[in-house]
Amino acid sequence: MEHGITECRYGIDLVEEQIAVAFGSKLRFSDKNTRPLHNAMQVRINCEDPQKDFAPNAGLIVRYVSPGGPGVRIDSNMSAGYEFPSNYDSAGSLLITYAQDWPKVLGIMERALGEYIVGGVKTTIPFFRQIIAHPGFRDGGCETRFVAAHPELMDYSDLAPEAERNARLVAEISARGYNSFIMLGEYRTRTTPRLPKFPLVLPDIPAKVRRAPSLYPRLDTKALLACIRDSDIVHFCDTTCRDNTQSNSGNRFRLAEDLLIAPYLDNCNFFSLESGGGAHFHVNMMANMTSPFWEAREFNRVAPKTMKQILIRSTNVLGYKPQPKNLMRATAEKICEEFHVIRSFDFLNHVDNMRPFAEVALHARGVIFEPALSLTFGRGFSVDHYLDVTALIIRQVAEILGIGPRAASGLFILGLKDMAGNCPPSFMRELVSALRKKWPQLILHYHRHYTDGLFVPAVAEAVKAGVRILDTSMGAAMRWYGQGEVLSTAAYLEEETGHANRLDKQMIRACNFVLKQIMPYYDRYTAPFFQGIDYDVTSHGMPGGATSSSQEGALQQGYIHLLPYMLRFLSGTRQIVHYHDVTPGSQITWNLAFLAVTGAYKRGGESEVQYLLEILDNVTRNAGEDLSPEMQEARLAIYQDCNDAFRGLLLGEFGKLPLGFPPDWVYQSAFGQDWKKAVARRTEQSPLLSLQDADFDAERAALRAHLHREPSAEELLMYLNHPADAIKTIEFKQNFGDPNNLPLPIWFEGMEAGEEINFIDSRGKPHHMTILRIQMPDPNGVSVVRYVLDSEIMSTEVQVSKPKGGHTPDIRMANPENIYQIGAPSNGDLWVMYVNPGDIVKKGEELFNISIMKQEKAIIAPIDGIVKSVMKTADYRASKQMVPVREGELIVELGPIPLRCNNPQCAKQLPSDSYQYCPFCGQKNY
Repeated sequence: MEHGITECRYGIDLVEEQIAVAFGSKLRFSDKNTRPLHNAMQVRINCEDPQKDFAPNAGLIVRYVSPGGPGVRIDSNMSAGYEFPSNYDSAGSLLITYAQDWPKVLGIMERALGEYIVGGVKTTIPFFRQIIAHPGFRDGGCETRFVAAHPELMDYSDLAPEAERNARLVAEISARGYNSFIMLGEYRTRTTPRLPKFPLVLPDIPAKVRRAPSLYPRLDTKALLACIRDSDIVHFCDTTCRDNTQSNSGNRFRLAEDLLIAPYLDNCNFFSLESGGGAHFHVNMMANMTSPFWEAREFNRVAPKTMKQILIRSTNVLGYKPQPKNLMRATAEKICEEFHVIRSFDFLNHVDNMRPFAEVALHARGVIFEPALSLTFGRGFSVDHYLDVTALIIRQVAEILGIGPRAASGLFILGLKDMAGNCPPSFMRELVSALRKKWPQLILHYHRHYTDGLFVPAVAEAVKAGVRILDTSMGAAMRWYGQGEVLSTAAYLEEETGHANRLDKQMIRACNFVLKQIMPYYDRYTAPFFQGIDYDVTSHGMPGGATSSSQEGALQQGYIHLLPYMLRFLSGTRQIVHYHDVTPGSQITWNLAFLAVTGAYKRGGESEVQYLLEILDNVTRNAGEDLSPEMQEARLAIYQDCNDAFRGLLLGEFGKLPLGFPPDWVYQSAFGQDWKKAVARRTEQSPLLSLQDADFDAERAALRAHLHREPSAEELLMYLNHPADAIKTIEFKQNFGDPNNLPLPIWFEGMEAGEEINFIDSRGKPHHMTILRIQMPDPNGVSVVRYVLDSEIMSTEVQVSKPKGGHTPDIRMANPENIYQIGAPSNGDLWVMYVNPGDIVKKGEELFNISIMKQEKAIIAPIDGIVKSVMKTADYRASKQMVPVREGELIVELGPIPLRCNNPQCAKQLPSDSYQYCPFCGQKNY
């Protein structure tokens, strides 16, 4: 028994008695005069992580608050600022509680563990809290196998108070000078000049305006649609909080900034506010560390009057790959809790792909379903083609609701999604006129990007022809790759076409004033490199924000000099394989062009690229039978470097291509010698018919294993849509709290020594923080930040640079002349390795797969061989981690397949050709 327990039970000091006896005193205690006074319990506070098999956890103690009071004894040498060493035992302290009975001991221990704070390292404190709370332990029924018999004891969150976690995030940003979590790289340093400080000014919203009810009926879909249909005015949807800041280097408005402008948007008399879906859903997790579902709830809380709108990618829902039906429905049900207008599109206009979502949305109370036509202007995409697609949408709605097509046409809104902004005004006039003539009850909602510069004339023609709802954005936030500006569009329609609106223009101006104070930070730190009008989008078709983000990708990959060739390739291939360049089609198209042009460049420089484009020009100008035999052979090079997603598109894995399958030579080019098998495999059925339902129980168990607790329903849906980024978001919030508590300048620039800030945590409690000192990095590249949080001095260590004198091994590059050396085809992330050293592989077998710009690229064996070495490995499905790789980096090295033993009774593969004797049977080989 530890001596502390004895001392607390008997009320004596054993050490004092031992010293006295050593000096000749007689032992003062006997069975007669020594009786136990208390029950006592001891817990050993170790610097270990119980959730990682009690792994030792040495490091800097950044905060130390010791428990105390009656019945508490603690023996420890820990304190704030103490560097807990890794060289010794992990015991940090002994915590003992004692009282006259067991329940009292338990109560005191609960209090003591609740008061005990050791910040900076993992300890056994939260694990002991779990044990103390367990009924089996409280009843005294525990024994040595108690922990092993109760694995649920490991399910807990070891979280410091949120203000402390927020302060640690501020310290990390301040020490580096940039925010490493928002995926923008080292966009500034600690010495970079900061943006001028100015107090945020929020104009008052008059009480009369705040109290005014919504101009649109709520929770009654028929009444709402009738309100739109019977009016002779134009209604506006605002897209500022979702689409307007899209694709800008991996960041959009934080929820914090959304909530600043939301009250103004809520009082502008918009039909709806598009605040979720599309890439916004993903980036909210990936770069803003915010749950998209929580964001939606907060947006509704702050802006309760105006309907919220979301964008859904049919089978892809909120991701980049087709999802099974049960996941589509589960996501749809969650979305319908917070959103009121559900816009769904399919990049192939394969209407069956939208059905699971339509079934949920059409039966949800107070929800308007808005299936959308993906629009492209080009050969084959005629007005009649889009009328046929609309007829399929109406038939689907009619089947789901059990009514006739004419009645069904009046129970939803049809979206017109001109994502690239390449439909001319005359075509929009013709299309809208035809739709209105055939289905007079149909309400049309037009979404168009500004990219080609013809936004106003296009929407004006659409409105004159019968469109009743337009997507626009706030002028102060508009940066040319989103929607057109609301006030100028409304003014043109009022003055030139005579169409009135319900907008509160003064409230729009107030909202713009707030945005003018926000945008300098986003413009400086997150704006894309490529901005401005790009009329050539009418030719190359890259939509909206994808124009800037894709071209920035070429810059980051080191191929910006090939960008004009890539855009020419885009223009040509759009005339061969027909679909709509919206997500995921835009990713497929861009990666197709990128890989084709860079592949040709690697083979023969710019002359080879120019020859590839010459082939493409010939193919698009002439029918197949008009091409010379030489050109028919040459065209097989066009798609030889394509990725898996494009091949999947050709096979029908995403659904039916809108104008049918392309010619056979396309398959011959993309699939090589296996092209006939590919043609035989292709299908026009919806992928929903073949996708297996997601195993929610298994996925929940996998997420639970990552989090060491039961995930919420929202966390599970986030995980099912974007596994790695969902885990990253959840873990970030556990480590740093809600980042939206921090002011915008701090999020991007951090603080300087001597600077003070005030912030409010998620529970509404105010906090004050002052940075005292940011030390220069030590030889290990670690900087210590000392700061005051609510009058308590704290410190934290931040890794700001690589250790001095450290040596990073040179990356071994593959020799392109050596067929046995398999390198990475481009910068990207290795997400799965299929082979191990010693494996025998056949030509055409997939070795590993790299994610490049959100697309998978399968790397196949160029020859038969044996795997000699694997330089990097990954298994994303198990670890949810990807491994970065550089273009040309050696990943797998093959060798010739060794001989087999010539003993027919053995015939095993020899490890190498150099073996003269078989290591299995011992027979000599020649």
